[in-house]
Amino acid sequence: MDAYQWERPTPGVPVPVTVGATPFTYTNASAGLQLASVQGGAVALIEINVGAGFAPAIGIAGVYALFPQQQIRVTYVAVAPTMTTVQIL
Repeated sequence: MDAYQWERPTPGVPVPVTVGATPFTYTNASAGLQLASVQGGAVALIEINVGAGFAPAIGIAGVYALFPQQQIRVTYVAVAPTMTTVQIL
């Protein structure tokens, strides 16, 4: 491998997240970077933990990167979204 090549980490296996009562908070309890996917349901707001509080994320569905111990909070109405996570580093 030369200096301009690098290897991508092997993608992890998607892990379903059981979404609890709204607002639902998921914490990346791993020591590495995770991607959290939020799809479907009747999502009203997605927020990402930044330091001492939460900040609104862009959109009401998508894939969000979470550093170790970082949290994502999902507020929904009546129908919970589907959430999965994938360990990437």
